[in-house]
Amino acid sequence: MESQQLNPATSGPQHSLGRKPFFKTTVGQLAFVGIVSLILLIARNDGPVPKLEHAQEKRTMSSPVVENVGRILEIGKELQDDIMPSPSLPSVPPQHFSATPLAKSTPTSIPSAPLVIRQESFSQDLVIPVDELVTDSTSPFQAIILAQKSGYHTVVVRRSMVEGYETILFEYNERIEGDFSAGNLWDALPPNIALAPNKNQIAYIDEDGLKLFSLVTVQHIPLITIIQPQPENSDGSPLWSVEALHGTYFLVRPRWSADSRYISFSQAHYEGASYGMYDTVSGTYDWIRGKDDEHIGHISLTWSPVGLSVLEPSSEGYRHPGLFVSTDNVWEVKNLAKKFGKRDAQFSAANFSPDGTKIAFTYRDVYEDKENILAFVDSSGRNFSIVDDKGWKETPFFAPDGSHIYYVVTKEGRATLVAYEIESKSSSEVLRFPTEYDVWEEPQWIGSYLVLQGNAHGVDTTLRDDVKRLIILDLENRIMVYASPAYDYYTTFAGFIN
Repeated sequence: MESQQLNPATSGPQHSLGRKPFFKTTVGQLAFVGIVSLILLIARNDGPVPKLEHAQEKRTMSSPVVENVGRILEIGKELQDDIMPSPSLPSVPPQHFSATPLAKSTPTSIPSAPLVIRQESFSQDLVIPVDELVTDSTSPFQAIILAQKSGYHTVVVRRSMVEGYETILFEYNERIEGDFSAGNLWDALPPNIALAPNKNQIAYIDEDGLKLFSLVTVQHIPLITIIQPQPENSDGSPLWSVEALHGTYFLVRPRWSADSRYISFSQAHYEGASYGMYDTVSGTYDWIRGKDDEHIGHISLTWSPVGLSVLEPSSEGYRHPGLFVSTDNVWEVKNLAKKFGKRDAQFSAANFSPDGTKIAFTYRDVYEDKENILAFVDSSGRNFSIVDDKGWKETPFFAPDGSHIYYVVTKEGRATLVAYEIESKSSSEVLRFPTEYDVWEEPQWIGSYLVLQGNAHGVDTTLRDDVKRLIILDLENRIMVYASPAYDYYTTFAGFIN
């Protein structure tokens, strides 16, 4: 069974993971016999080994007479690598878990034509090339883990950011069909996967529950599973391997703690949602709760870049409004907004500073009749300060050194990145994004490089075409280092790996 070419601009292609080992295939056997015959000929003529051409690549064999079988195996291994190249995986030892491993998945390489390496400089107006902008081998970015979903089926791949080819890591089915036309939040979610900060494992949620995929051992490890399906024609929930999940219909949006130990996720109930957390070291589960029995569940929870604090901005509906943060107990959060006098405000976006000591956020003040205010505060709740209370602002995040707060505003119909210097209390426009992408989110810093995801939410309301891009910017030198191909909405960029 042969693998098929993966087109990143299409929604959730089907692919085969099957491939026979080299020496068990007809091609492998013929190649092996050819090598032995070639060696015997060399031994007889005592002449140089001719050049071989394989897989459109010239490989020179400069050795004279091969004197032992070991060299035969070395040449065979070289040809095997040409036929079935292996993915580059980290050599860090895997973390140990108490769950029972499932069967292994075999990564499958899907090569594509090498792309031109270039860097795009930009001034005030950012222009994203139509095709993928690849990086070079000296870049700190070598590959990205991403997943594409079509219906229920999800394919997880490792995409080379240097050569532009993808390697299938594994495939699975989710419980929720990707169908934006259904009109609810859960059907509109992209694939539920997340790469651990230690780069050793991927957390994902399939039709059976929460699992890990080890990039070291290439094994699937179940953590939380459904032991009895949801009854047919019933509003009842399935039964889970964790009794405390009674009344939970499904899990979504896994997120890792900075130390790669805890996995948080949203758990959907008959009405509303809540947060759960799994400890991969002890194998224990608990749900995240408000200190004063406040209900905070939704899908916006994030982890601090350091320590074990979680952050959840909450507005209304099934949730209590507030800015919820955990401190001493990772399982328990408290409403930080009460400390700076905004207990009734509705919070919509929030991010920690790189050192975890500050929080930038946007909120709506119901008493001042202001829709969208940008502010920041110490993670203790002290030193509250308003940055901007005019216009609509999104995606607040700190600079790597914490000196600035970046955020996105809309000016003259274009999403615009603005930087606010905390010390001088002054703002400046950094760049204007292309008009075809109106939403920019999921900011993160890799060293001094800024990573952002662009989405054409308002431009293409069907969300079925190529509407999502990932870009990497060197803001100091005003250079675009990488731009992904255009993907459809049901794509998750899980993280970077070498």
